[in-house]
Amino acid sequence: MSSRQLAPPRLPDPPQEITQIYMDDLVRTIQTFIENETNPGEARATKIVLTEMPTSDTGIEAGTLYMMLKFRYLILLYQTVCLVRDR
Repeated sequence: MSSRQLAPPRLPDPPQEITQIYMDDLVRTIQTFIENETNPGEARATKIVLTEMPTSDTGIEAGTLYMMLKFRYLILLYQTVCLVRDR
């Protein structure tokens, strides 16, 4: 679930008889809300605690942070960059 504070969508008012246009509007509204709710968005923090950080680059995607031999690495698109060595 997203940590962003999203307002729930305003659902379209139902007409006297349910039409295809109303159903299309309703489905589009719900789909948009689900997409916004499941998108984590940006994050900014002064402190983060990572538990269960990967210890190798096997099978991880670009943007993943992992630790190996007390060095922290970040997987970029086509390369691995060493960020800092733990003491």
